Amino acid sequence: LAACSFADACVGVVLDALKESDYAENTIVVLWGDHGFHVGEKDRISKLTLWEQGSKTPLIISAPDLAATRGKRCKRPVSLVDLYPTLVELCGLPARDGLDGRSIAPLVRKPETEWEYPAVISRGGDHAVRSQRWHYIRYADGGEELYDAARDPHQWKNLARDTRFADAKTKVRSPGSLANRKSRRLPLPATLENARTSSLSLSTTWGTATSAVTAAP
Repeated sequence: LAACSFADACVGVVLDALKESDYAENTIVVLWGDHGFHVGEKDRISKLTLWEQGSKTPLIISAPDLAATRGKRCKRPVSLVDLYPTLVELCGLPARDGLDGRSIAPLVRKPETEWEYPAVISRGGDHAVRSQRWHYIRYADGGEELYDAARDPHQWKNLARDTRFADAKTKVRSPGSLANRKSRRLPLPATLENARTSSLSLSTTWGTATSAVTAAP
């Protein structure tokens, strides 16, 4: 807690200095952190998991022209690999092909925008897909987990074997759900069924974006 408090204070020092500088009106500020840590949940004391607690990270994007958003929170899952193409678009720079990420500038400008692209999380041979409603995990040994993020935010009930949610599981792990991974260097598997033998370059963390004006904390 002391480390978090000190980091928070340091961010304040940087933002105060920016506010007093000549660059306050043309600077984009992006603040993100490490992903979470299990402190006993699911009998784990660690952070290296694909569950919500071990893979979600805070993310705040602030730009001078975002005052209209009034610091609204966006509930759409996004990935940290989306940051580079997002900044390229917000800065008006030429877009690049062959990136794993997708610009989330539309969400930054209008947080309530519909967003069909989930966040994809990988660790070793294990992979997960996090949509706004569902969190699906596929392990290298073939094990599966499916959680309803709306009704079970702490992920206590695995629905992967419940036939009532077969359609939801099929949809969240379909090729369409992975469409925001556009890298030409590393092909995606047809589905997560054969993810064990596919080389994926995906983020290990995800977050929900918050847009704010530059002076916002």
